[in-house]
Amino acid sequence: MSDILTEPDTGIGFYRISDPIKNLKVRIRLEKASSINLPKFQSDDDQTGAEEYVFAWQEKVLSRREYELYSGENFTPSNGLEQRYKSLSKEGRKTKRLFSYVDHDAFVGSTKMTPLASNMTEIIENDERKAPVRQRGISRRLEVDYERKGENTKSSASYITMYIMADLNAAEEPAIQGNEAILCTIKHYSNNVLSMKPNFNKGRQNYRVNVEGKRSELFEYTIEHWSKQPSKQEEEKEKRMFQSIYNRRAENLKAFVGSSGFDGLPPNSLRIVLNGEILSAQNFEYSGVYVNYFLELPTGWMTTNSLDLFGTTCTCSLKKEGRGNIAHFSHPFTIELIYTPQRLVKQEYFPEWPELFFEIISYDSWQRFRTEGYTSVKVPLKPGKTENQLQCWRPVGTSIFTSLRRFFIGGTAELEDTTYVSKPSTFQGSHLSRYGFRTESTGDLNVRLYAVHQSKAAKDKLNQRTKAWNLAEKMGAGTTQAADIFSLLEAYKRAKEAMIQAREHLIKDYDTMKPPETSEW
Repeated sequence: MSDILTEPDTGIGFYRISDPIKNLKVRIRLEKASSINLPKFQSDDDQTGAEEYVFAWQEKVLSRREYELYSGENFTPSNGLEQRYKSLSKEGRKTKRLFSYVDHDAFVGSTKMTPLASNMTEIIENDERKAPVRQRGISRRLEVDYERKGENTKSSASYITMYIMADLNAAEEPAIQGNEAILCTIKHYSNNVLSMKPNFNKGRQNYRVNVEGKRSELFEYTIEHWSKQPSKQEEEKEKRMFQSIYNRRAENLKAFVGSSGFDGLPPNSLRIVLNGEILSAQNFEYSGVYVNYFLELPTGWMTTNSLDLFGTTCTCSLKKEGRGNIAHFSHPFTIELIYTPQRLVKQEYFPEWPELFFEIISYDSWQRFRTEGYTSVKVPLKPGKTENQLQCWRPVGTSIFTSLRRFFIGGTAELEDTTYVSKPSTFQGSHLSRYGFRTESTGDLNVRLYAVHQSKAAKDKLNQRTKAWNLAEKMGAGTTQAADIFSLLEAYKRAKEAMIQAREHLIKDYDTMKPPETSEW
């Protein structure tokens, strides 16, 4: 089973390289298909037609046609490249059939294909920029825009090309360019990516190329990576070099961040990092809406940056989706809050929680502003993600002139204090009455919140108390207030169990007092 080879890989292989491209070497072995399976009692490439050569990167090897051209006595070089090739021809030919075209040569690889095959090739080459880059068994994606010589195109990564060719002309016939076949196309891009077309054999079957015309012959060849492998000493040297680079980067990062680390919290304090996103607004009366928002800090709360407590979204038009109209904002915001227990009022069992307030306003091309609604949401009590669909409302006037003014010139009844949506910040009483305040429902506001809680006290007692005690510990109420909350909940729990037991005894007593059923004979 070890002698069975897989089908040849005729696609393009991409490789991310870190060494200099001048170290690349490719070994090509070419021989006739009819002589491959013949037994070889002695090495005689002249009889079998086998030939092999190791090509270096951008190494120019002259073909028989080029050798006859540049070595002729009547040939006069017209430029530096031809002068170089004429000097190269004086050294004699290195190979018989194998040769190469380098990037300086005026050669563009082309093959004869049917119209269907040509169209398929264009589609494949357009998709090749999304092909995976193979490196040490890891598949990566690299976007490469291909360009062809002779076309005025721009690409994100320029490249240098080298063609490894085979001269399939017969020895007794004159050398013509039509019988030259491309064995391999190598491209090196400016972003250190190497492409091989076709790919290295890697144990697969040999590639095949044939001669068309009167003399029909079939040749097979292999492509092998023949670059010099680094020694163990070079690998160790390279590892030490990369390790020194990583250590230097770590030192620079440590110097940038600081050795003292991040600021910690004092005992019995709570930090909340609120990452929110105003997703969308839907089913409002007028288009061109935007949202003003701010966070009200109760007593005992503070923030690291007061500018984060308020903000405004962009203006978005309503779009028909499903049965309603919707405007997408996707407006992110981040607020960091810190609660300190020293500011806790002793008469309160539980501190007042921060709340986010929203005001939705519409603005049209006639510069008319209209208040579309108000709403609010509490900062989440628990850490994690919460999805909120907030129902909005707006105040309305008592006369028809208010509606006419809103329609024609804009401007509607507004709240003087936006916190009146929930509990006004100036309210000091025990009961709040909104009797006689006229409102109407408008649309909905979708808000997503992510809350992160940090507390040293909660960490120590996370698995020792009930949820209520954990929340009280997070709030820093670790003494009288937390004890009062915990004792109150425990008393409620005991009273609930006593009521359940009393109900069971009552049902049992009722069953015993029920008269026995009589039956008729």
